[in-house]
Amino acid sequence: MEKLEKEIERDNYKKPSLTTSNDYLELEKDIKKLKNKYDFLFNSSINGIAYHKIVYDAKRNPINYIITDVNHHYEKILSIKREDVINKIATEAYNVEQAPFLELYSKVAETQKSISFETYFPPMDTYFKISAISPNKGEFITVFDDITESKISEQKLIESEENYRQLFEDSPFAVTLMDFNGNFLECNSSVEGLINYKKEELLGKNFITLKLVPKKFLSMVLNGFKTLSKEETPVPKEIQLYKKDRSLIWVLLYSSLVKLSNRNLIQVIVEDITDRKLADEKLIESEVKFRTITEQSFIGIAILQDFKFKYVNQQFSSTLGYSSDEILNWEPKEFFLHIHSKDRQMVEEIAQDKYVSTNGEIANLQFRVIKKSGEIIWLEIVSKTINYKGIPADLIATLDITEKIKAERIILEENKKLLELNKMRKDIITRVSHELKTPLTSIYGASQMLLKHLKEKLDDDVLKFVEIFHRGALRLKKLVGNLIDASRIETGKLELKISNQNLTKLIRECVEEMSYLTDNRKHTIKAELPDDSYINVDKIRLQQVITNLLSNAIKNTPKNGNIHVIIIENQDFVDIQIKDNGIGITEQEKGLLFEKFGKIERYGMDLGVDIEGSGLGLFISKEIIELHGGQILVESEGRHLGAQFTVRLFKK
Repeated sequence: MEKLEKEIERDNYKKPSLTTSNDYLELEKDIKKLKNKYDFLFNSSINGIAYHKIVYDAKRNPINYIITDVNHHYEKILSIKREDVINKIATEAYNVEQAPFLELYSKVAETQKSISFETYFPPMDTYFKISAISPNKGEFITVFDDITESKISEQKLIESEENYRQLFEDSPFAVTLMDFNGNFLECNSSVEGLINYKKEELLGKNFITLKLVPKKFLSMVLNGFKTLSKEETPVPKEIQLYKKDRSLIWVLLYSSLVKLSNRNLIQVIVEDITDRKLADEKLIESEVKFRTITEQSFIGIAILQDFKFKYVNQQFSSTLGYSSDEILNWEPKEFFLHIHSKDRQMVEEIAQDKYVSTNGEIANLQFRVIKKSGEIIWLEIVSKTINYKGIPADLIATLDITEKIKAERIILEENKKLLELNKMRKDIITRVSHELKTPLTSIYGASQMLLKHLKEKLDDDVLKFVEIFHRGALRLKKLVGNLIDASRIETGKLELKISNQNLTKLIRECVEEMSYLTDNRKHTIKAELPDDSYINVDKIRLQQVITNLLSNAIKNTPKNGNIHVIIIENQDFVDIQIKDNGIGITEQEKGLLFEKFGKIERYGMDLGVDIEGSGLGLFISKEIIELHGGQILVESEGRHLGAQFTVRLFKK
């Protein structure tokens, strides 16, 4: 561009006077040389160049301009063909309504003062720097310089600086920019929260002058500056800083070089690690306490990390018979070699699963180990995943349970013998009960026949003895029946035969059956029953329950007592209540009522009740009702206040 301007200036030189034909010839040669030079410069220029003439109206106001010439590069960078623009006015050549930059160009053409400006050309997505010069009034030359790359670079630089500033301000850490002398050039708002200095109190100040860094850490920071001056990144440093109130905090410094506006600066990111340092100190204290406690523990304690022991206490070493140093020098998984071969695979699998999951679950297992002496002992181990020096590990507590295992084995053997004896007892009871059942039935039947059909033929003494063995046979028959039922309940062989039954009729039959007992004890039984009440039950078994409860009420009520039998219908269930005004039941006695052989002993109490019985009746009754899906409930306010038994049968 400068060369072109100089050539134009030379072209405006004052022409010499011509006197001879030779002078004209020389002049023509000079002009031709100059034209060739113009053409060369014009067409070989790397910039686009165009010549223009201003078009004026009658009042000499600029209204357009004509493009008189363009060079090759003009065609290339503007994608315009020469023939489409030469000797055409700007509005026609560029297909616009108003000539571009007419006011600027006309001013250049009038004043002959050069101007430069930048513009964006949308069709080409290109930025240009346009320089306009005027060789003669009314004319101007435009030179187009493609500055797209530099413009994009400039925009990227601006964007990167804006992004950096955004990150700078939004960072949760304190961030500062410093020069290599240690002066603060910029800082974000987090700095104030860290050291309580406001931004304006830091900018332009030197960190050494402000005495932010204690003397013992100053050389470390300055060495970091030296490393950065060599364009190397120093390792992060843990140091202390003074806050404005001169209190100290622990920080982690990250230093790096950043380039802003073509200037190398030091960026320092400061992370507050005071809490972490305090936690580390507490951890060290806790580790000291841990070791003090564990070394005095009678339980073996160890820390296992990546299958290698990191710590063992004295008890752990003593249990295995190895020294602490020997155990700590074991290779990973070497501990498994000291486990009994029969238990090794099981322990390895459990340990591997726990190591992989590291979910903090507590593992408890027992296995055999071989001590250094060769002795085999049983260990019980409880382990839990913990964090040890930032890495998951297992905290293990061990206890020698060899004697316990021996004792348990003895107990198991004894228990096995007891189970065998219990089975033998059950078998004997079942067998004896069945063996007694047949002769008892015969005796009971015979005595019943004598009393029913031959009573009138027997004298009083004989009749008295017949009645005695009849009552004995009846009691023994009931006992044998109860023993057989109890045996069936224990073995799960008591089965129900369910059918739809009329409860009213069933209970009336039970009351009539017990009339011989009520007559003997002069009791009154009052039955408050509906005309009919149907439910699905096993008739024989439910009669057995009602008879048992009535028998208990009769026996536990002194003579001339009152017994009430009531049916209460509910939507979902039916209650059969048997209530007496007898001797009642204490809280302590309630706990024995439904136990097998849970007979309540009342010898010597002089309560006026029948104390005979096996203690199986209520146990069997409860089991029968529960097989029906029902319940037996008992209520009593205490001694001599009567009792109420409720059989609850659900309709579904």
